Order: sequence, then structure tokens, then C-alpha cells
Amino acid sequence: MTRSSENRCFRRFQQTRDPRLLAKVFDATAAELLRVAGHLSNGDRELTQDALQATFLTAIEKAASYDTERDVRPWLLGILANHVRKERRRTVRHRGADVTEAGLPANDSPVADVQGAEFGVAAKAAMKKLPAPFKEVVVLHLQHGLTATEIGEALGRPAGTVRTQIVRGMDRLRALLPAGFTAAALGMMLTPGPILAAVRSNVLATLPPVAVASSSFVLTGWRLYAMVAASLTVVLSVLFSLLADPVPLPPVHSARIAEDSPGQAAADVGAPRELIAEAPPEAVELPSPQLQPKRPANLQRVALKVVYESDGKPAANVPIGMRVNSVVQTWHTNEAGRLELFLPWPGMHTIYALGTNAETMFFWAEGQRRPRVHKARIEIPRGANIDVHVTDPEGNPVAGATVESIGGRQLGGMLTVLGQTDATGRLLRRDVAIPRQMRVWADGFVPGTMRQVGGEVGKTCNVHWQLSGPAHTAHGRVVDEQGQPIPNAKLALVQLASRPDQPLYLDSDDEGNFELSMLRKGRHVLVGHNGQDGSEQLRRGELRFSHDGFRDKQIELRLTRGARVIGRLQNAAGLAMPRTNVVARPRPEGVGKLPFFETFTRTDRTGNYVLDALAPGRYDLESDKMETHSVELRDGETYEWNPVLPTLVPISIRLLDASGKPLEGWRVMLARPGTRHPSSGNSTGSDGRLLYPVRDWQFKPGGYCSFFLYKKLDRTDERWGDYGPLPSLVTPPMIVGQEHEVRVPKSAHSMHSLTGILHDHTGAALKDSKVEMAGPHGWLLRVEASVNEETGAFQFDDLPAGRYQAFVRTPGRPSYYLAPIHVGREPVATFGVVAVPDAGRVTVTLPAPEVGLTLQLRDSQQREFPLSRQKDGSWRSNMLFHGDYEVRGWSAETLVTPKAFKLEGAAQRVEVATVPHQATKVIVELPASYPRDGAEWRAEVVARVGGKLVCKRKLRHEFAPAFSSRMEFLVQLPPGVLDLRVKCWRNQVGVAKLEVAAGGGGEVVVPIR
Repeated sequence: MTRSSENRCFRRFQQTRDPRLLAKVFDATAAELLRVAGHLSNGDRELTQDALQATFLTAIEKAASYDTERDVRPWLLGILANHVRKERRRTVRHRGADVTEAGLPANDSPVADVQGAEFGVAAKAAMKKLPAPFKEVVVLHLQHGLTATEIGEALGRPAGTVRTQIVRGMDRLRALLPAGFTAAALGMMLTPGPILAAVRSNVLATLPPVAVASSSFVLTGWRLYAMVAASLTVVLSVLFSLLADPVPLPPVHSARIAEDSPGQAAADVGAPRELIAEAPPEAVELPSPQLQPKRPANLQRVALKVVYESDGKPAANVPIGMRVNSVVQTWHTNEAGRLELFLPWPGMHTIYALGTNAETMFFWAEGQRRPRVHKARIEIPRGANIDVHVTDPEGNPVAGATVESIGGRQLGGMLTVLGQTDATGRLLRRDVAIPRQMRVWADGFVPGTMRQVGGEVGKTCNVHWQLSGPAHTAHGRVVDEQGQPIPNAKLALVQLASRPDQPLYLDSDDEGNFELSMLRKGRHVLVGHNGQDGSEQLRRGELRFSHDGFRDKQIELRLTRGARVIGRLQNAAGLAMPRTNVVARPRPEGVGKLPFFETFTRTDRTGNYVLDALAPGRYDLESDKMETHSVELRDGETYEWNPVLPTLVPISIRLLDASGKPLEGWRVMLARPGTRHPSSGNSTGSDGRLLYPVRDWQFKPGGYCSFFLYKKLDRTDERWGDYGPLPSLVTPPMIVGQEHEVRVPKSAHSMHSLTGILHDHTGAALKDSKVEMAGPHGWLLRVEASVNEETGAFQFDDLPAGRYQAFVRTPGRPSYYLAPIHVGREPVATFGVVAVPDAGRVTVTLPAPEVGLTLQLRDSQQREFPLSRQKDGSWRSNMLFHGDYEVRGWSAETLVTPKAFKLEGAAQRVEVATVPHQATKVIVELPASYPRDGAEWRAEVVARVGGKLVCKRKLRHEFAPAFSSRMEFLVQLPPGVLDLRVKCWRNQVGVAKLEVAAGGGGEVVVPIR
């Protein structure tokens, strides 16, 4: 019976005085009340029984005073405590304290009383000798009757760990106890059944009988006594195994009460019962614990239903994801679109229907009435249908290929598994979020690259993937600190040969083994964690390895308990900040964001928090609206971080027009200098004023900030609401912490339009094209407009005056830049008719293929375009607009002779030659103030001749084993007088000038300032 059922039964008893209702309340609460009474009375059986009986008699007498808004169980416990307290005071006053009462229940027999007292004294003495952490759990389990789950909640330990500590503690307790105490212990464990039955009979006898009450009471009492006897079976078996002497005893498998008929139960309820073994061990069938798993008390059952919004049909096999205890977990709905979850109570949870734009969020407050089942529903909005077809290089269908995507609601940056292909290599999904990026991978094949997939709502998008293979393989296992295998670990593979932000997810088997059958040749990173299990602590680990492609590689991933971060979050006044987010974000140098490593938690009521199982490495510790704190964590280390929420800094602004009149209703947005996008803003009041309370770490007092000013439109536009897409004015940097008065010129009040017509080189309108335009304030914001597919016309409205740079985006083609234009000089600005030139591909060939060759392709505006190497040794570009281009390049010992050409037609081949050339030694010197907290140094060296870009290379240096302030690099620089510029990833720059001879070589020192 649940707590709500107990309250409901007692409320009905309060109104009807029906004994059957009180019997139900007694059956549900008497066992706990008896345990508490025994603890309060130090094991005095007579006092325990009298207190339990007096509690229910008082409850009958005071039933009218019971507050129906309260739970009945705490009310009964309060009555019980009062009775025990009064009786103990009376007993001590008349006969004094009895030191022989050992705190364990006595027995009816005088011999058993002596054994029980002696056993209690010996047991308490033995418990005091137990070492930590066994002492706490054994005392709470034996003396106070708490379960492993209740002990875990009290001590802050996982329930599985507590169970193990109980078993080991009982083994140590048995070794400390004399062997003769087993019978006494068993005798004491047999007393609760008769006590409950006797008290129940006496309490119910005080109530007036009702129809069929007697038979109902007999049956209910029989069920209660049978239940107690069944539970005694389990207790007996555990005690025989834990407290018996080393001589093995025959196991007790089950027991029944010897009775002639159930009708005699009421008359013989207080008589001793005989336990009789029913069957030998092989004939007993015990219920499987997996059929009815016991859920911890802090978990709430959630019944989730997922349907499609368009027709209401259940969404079957849809991936569902959420964060549970800082770990991202995913499930799939069944054929009826349903899913059952058990989530921590209390708390706030967000459940995502991955691959779609649907989610649901709910919050359970502490002290809120807890339902039996929390029902949640997700409706997937309309989207596009996808039809994915996967084949091998010969065109045969690939079954079991995994289709992943990035799109819709994402969870922790993880890719969403849309599903797996069937026997025909097909996967169908409906109502997915479009546009999105998709990828396909399968065992034995090299994973497919990310591909942008478009589509329209309600229509089907057909996607075909042809996987290349075969891929390389690796086998391994996941182990802990002692080398023991970890089953069912969550793994993520990051292939550095491709983009590092696209991991592949897999699990280890029951013995910790795993297989990687889709590896490219090159460097890889394997990360993992052991999941979130209540019986063990979370572990994480990382392994970096290389695959040469010639043999099956054997690897081992070691997961450790890692480090932990603890602390307390408070504000500037010293008050605790409860329910505040604290995040540890890893900084894996050179790899990007690794999955499983970001840890999230919330502070408790006192502002304290704990971040567990952090893999060794460098982390950024963050909290809500607080500056990032970097720290280096080592395995087994505990780091304390007590952040203080920053104080508020006022930033005030007042807007006036050219005549000095306050401007009301203008939106003002705040930005730090150098940022391209401002923060969220507010509107000015009737006096034109607006006050910003910002954090001191965002805008330092005495620092600088800028304001973005937006004029309120006369109408609401569905694209950008009440305000224009671009700011009417951007102020110069202003000092933080002061009140600023800004005079807005007349030009900022006016809004203008911009039109144009786009054609291709044949005069036909461009299809699926958009015109994007950067604003007049240093590319701070962008707007876009679609091109009419029939006329090629496009139009921008509500633009402030200024100079704009526009460019055309067409799928499958590079961006085409239009000439800059100034808006505001005429009522309507126009580009007129613009013809976008035709496009083609460039293929670059060499007389002989070279290893380690790097080629660069640039246009007349010094913009670079990628070249991909083909199997025949040539290099090919993507689609390029017709125009003037130049090819440059170098290898370790040669230099490509620069060649300029004009691209015409759909395809063009360009042949280049190489000449011997020596590399130039570039020495980079770091200043003494350069931070030494990074594992590596990255930079980019750029060479120019007369302001024209001729070379650009990336530099990288690892600080191993020690930090070095002087680094040497060999760079292929072209001949001539060069201006070198080295820019570090920390935005520190060094410049130098050198002259490279015709054959290369030379040396130059570039100091970083």
C-alpha cells in the first residue's frame, strides 16, 4: 500500500469508523511502528507491545483531530514516541534504569531472555570493534532495521556498495562473536509476527463489528501472519549464512505455518508456530528478482508517450535522450510509441525526441506530492521524410548500416542515431527535422563523411550513400585500475583522420571486450565511461593510438575513478546559492570536444556540490553567469573550488534625437569590444533611459563596451519582429560604469530598401539561391533574402543607411560576391541586373607525383580554394566561377613554380612544374610572460610580397617533456623579399622581414610580442 492509500483509508475511517479501513492502515504501518518502538524502548518487549497497542488506541480516540492534509504515518509515529517517552519516565522513576536490557527484543522464555541479553551485549561490543566503513552500515542494519537503500541515502553511498559492505561487515562480525549465539539470534528474530498479530487483534476488538467483519478480519490476519512467516524465511537463511559457526548447516528454503484450517488463525494467533521445510532444495522455485526489480526510493516512474502531431499515430522506434546524473542516456520507444523511465526525484528533467524538434520538460519540487506515475507526452511536429539507401562499392545493399545525423534537438553535442538499414539497405524515417547533416557507417567499411541533407516539410528526401572499404580493425577490452574487465562500457571513437567532432559510439560486451571494424589509417582517440550504475562509482578514461593499416591492432582502454571537484557556491554577501549549475568542461588539446567528459551537477540547499569521476586533464570549471576557472586535475586528486557569484556593475544609457528629445521604444543591445554579435537587450523608457546590471567579469569597471541601437518599426515583420534586422547605429566604445548620453542622428531614423535581379550566365533566373548581406557596421550582423525562381528578383526592406557587402549563395557553387553598395543616398537602392558567371572545375597535374606536396589555389582577390588529391596523383578543385587564378605549392625539398591561368569552360587542366628548393628555418621566440598551462603551441605563419599573399602555413609544437620558449620550424617559403607574420592561437603576433634566395634556405627569428 502506498502512502497516499494509507492516508485515504484513514480519512475514510475518520468518517465511517469502519474497522476494515483501520485494519488496512495497521497492516501497512505496524511493522515500521514496531521497529521504531523497539528502538525507543531499548528492546523491552512488553513496553514495545504496549506502546504499539496504545498508539492505535489513541489514534481511534483522537481520529477526529487528525488533519487530513497531513500524512498518517508521521502522525502515528508522533503518538508512538509520546507513549514510549511517558512509559520510560514512569519506569525509571519507580525501578531505575535496567542496564541488562541490551537493545534487542527479548523472548518469552527465561532461558531465551538470558541468551538475548548476553547476545545483545556481545553483539554491541563486537560492533564497536568493526572498522569503518563496515561499522556504520552494520549498526544501521542490525540495530535500526534499515535497508541497504535507506542506509545509502543516509550516508550518501550507492545502494550496491552498501550491500557489499553489509555482507563483508557481517562476515567480520561473525568472526568476532562466539559460535554459540546463533540460537539466541534466531529466537529473537521470531518475535515480531506474534506481537503484530496480538496487537492487531486487541486493537480491532475495541471497534464495533460490521457486516462480514469477523470473517474479513480472520482472512486479513491470516494473510498478515503468512506474510510475516514468509519474510522470516529469508531472514533465517541470511542469518544462518552470516552468524552460524563454521560447521555448514542445511539450508532453509521456505516455511509454512502448520494449521488445521484457516479458521483457527484467530484463536491461535498468539500461540507458537512450528516451521516445517516444505521441499528439498532442488524442488523449490524461487521468484526471479528481475520480474519485479526494487527501485530506489529517490526514483520516480515516468510513462512517456510519443506521437506524431500530424495524424496522432504512435511514434515507434524513435530515439529518446536526456541527461541523467550528468550522463547522456538514450532509449527507443516501442511499437506503441511508449517508454517507461525511472528518473531522480526531486529535480528538473528535459526529454528530447532526438532527430526531431520535439521535447518536453517538467520540474519536481522538493516537498511536492509525489504521484505514483508521472505521465508525459511528446508530439513530434511535421517534418520531412527521409529514404536512405546504403550500398557497397559494387552497388550491393549494406544491411545493418547505422545512420546518424545532426539536426533538430541535440543533447550534449552527440550525434543522433536515426536507425539502421534493413536487408535491402534502406532506412525510412518520417517527420525528421530538416535541414540536417547525416553520416552512415557500417562494420567493415570506412565511415561515410558528413553530408548536408535538405528537404521540404511533408515531402520525402531520397539520400544515397556508397561506402568505401575495406576498413581496418582493432580489438581490445575495457578494464579498471586493477585490470579487471568492465562490462557494458560506453565508448566513443574519434577518428583524427577525419573531422574530430564526429565520434562513433559503441558498447563493450559483458566481458569488457569490444571490436573496432571501421578504422581509417592514422591517429585515433578512444574515450569511454562505465555508465551510471547505482552499485559502482562512475569511471572515465581516454586512449590515443595509431593504426598502420597492416595488422589487427590490440588495445586496452583503462577507466579510472579519476579526480573530483568539490566546493560551495555563494554570492558576494556570503549566502549559499542552491540549485545552481556547475559544469566541468574538458580541454583535450588538438582533438576538440570529447564525448562523455563534460560533467554537470547542481548545488544542494547549502550551496555545496560534487563533480565525480573526472578523467585526468585540464578542465574549465563554469557556473551560471560566472567567469571560467581553468584547473589541471590528476588521477585520484580532490580539488576544491569555492566560486563566488560576481557582483553587478551598472551601465546606463540615455538616447536623444538630434533636437535633444528622448527616444522611447528603441531597443538597445550591449556588446563587448571586438565581438560580432551583441547580447540580448531591452527597450528605452519614456525618458530615453535604460539601465544594464551586468556581471563584473563580463564588463570590468573602467573597461569599454558598445551599444547597438535598433529603431522600432511601424509594423511587425514575421522575420524579425518589431525591430529591423540590422542596428540603425553602433556607438563607439564607451566606459563601463558610467551613464552615457547618445545623440542619434537623423540618418538612423530612416529605413530604406534594396532590390536587384540575379541571372546566370545564360540569362535564366537562379534557383534555390539566396542573397546574404553584411551590415554597415563591420560585418556585425547579416541578413538574407530569397531569390525568386521565375524572375530572379530579390528585395531587402527596413535597412538603415550605410555601406553593404552582398554575396550570392547557391547550392553546389561557391559564394559569388557582388560589388559593395551604399544604401540611403536614394529612396530605393538597387543592384540592377547582375549576371552570375558560369562555374567549372580545375584539375592540376604534375610531371611526376610527389610525396608530401601541398598545393594552394587562389583567385585574383587572394581567396583560397581547396584542392583534393586524386588516386592518379592529380589535384582537383570544387566548382569555381570563371576568372583569373594562380597555383602555388611546395613539398619538403621542392617548390612549385607559380602559374597563373584563366578558368574557362566546365573543366580545365593546368600542368605545373617543380624545382629543387631548400626550406627556410623559422625560429619563434615566446616572451617570458607567455602562459605555460597548455600542452601544445599552435600558430599560423603568413608570407606576403608587397602586400600580396604568397604563402600560408600552420605551425604546431608540443611542450613535451618541458616548456620551451624557442621553437624551430622548417617552412618552404618562395624566393623574394617576404614580410612574415606569425599569429598564435592566443592572438599574440610576431613579425619579421627576410629575403629568400632563388634556391631557398636562410634563417629568420620571429619574436612574439
